[in-house]
Amino acid sequence: GPIPPDAPCGNHRKVYNDEPFPIRKWKPMKTLCISLLLACQTAPPASELSTEAPAHTIEQMEIATFQQLREKEGESILVIDVRTPGEYQSGHVPGAKSIPLGALETRIAELNTHKSQPIHLICASGGRSQQAATLLLSKGFEQPIKVVGGTNGYKKAGHALEK
Repeated sequence: GPIPPDAPCGNHRKVYNDEPFPIRKWKPMKTLCISLLLACQTAPPASELSTEAPAHTIEQMEIATFQQLREKEGESILVIDVRTPGEYQSGHVPGAKSIPLGALETRIAELNTHKSQPIHLICASGGRSQQAATLLLSKGFEQPIKVVGGTNGYKKAGHALEK
């Protein structure tokens, strides 16, 4: 026949001797919770944790310093423009080589002979050169340098772009 609406919904009352929630099964969970609380209380406070910088940080170079280096070293310094080809063609730092950010990983072999040398990365304003520097670091390059302000900053500082 039909099951009355107030009938018990399962066998839990039979299995656990009429205890709706089996308290005796809580002991392992209680032990785990207490262990976690004790572990958290014995951890050192955040103020005592090491705040050392990572082994490799991305060096940043201001436009004025970048231009002084260019005047001193000439075109012997490696400058990679990571903007799109269209942006590069509209005007770039003289002597900069175009390797768009989207193609950098597939063209990274072109830079392998410079793994331990400074590589100056420039984009329009700094975002893409930061990403490029991070990628180069992850591939074992030792000295990626982000040119802060990018090509826009270079132009605003009064330096001529090459087309």
